[in-house]
Amino acid sequence: MDYFKSQPDFLKGQKLLEKVYGGKTFVDNDWRHLHDAVLDATWKGEQKQCSFNELVEIYIELPNHLKEIALEWGMSDTEFREQFITYYKHKFNLW
Repeated sequence: MDYFKSQPDFLKGQKLLEKVYGGKTFVDNDWRHLHDAVLDATWKGEQKQCSFNELVEIYIELPNHLKEIALEWGMSDTEFREQFITYYKHKFNLW
């Protein structure tokens, strides 16, 4: 069973992203990779565990260049993950 698909707001969040980003969307595995990237970025502190809704909010707030990488290559892409972790650590001063 897909973890995020089992959450009630998954379809609502996916439909929002499809509307905002021209029909492109992500699969459950992409959200798992974003979740792991947040966990990696916060590992030395709170080790943040995110709900699907929190992940959607994080994604929406990303700089455009990171959104473009995620849309083109997926959130499991190494380049996306590395740039995301750097961005997230800087944003929340987690160094």
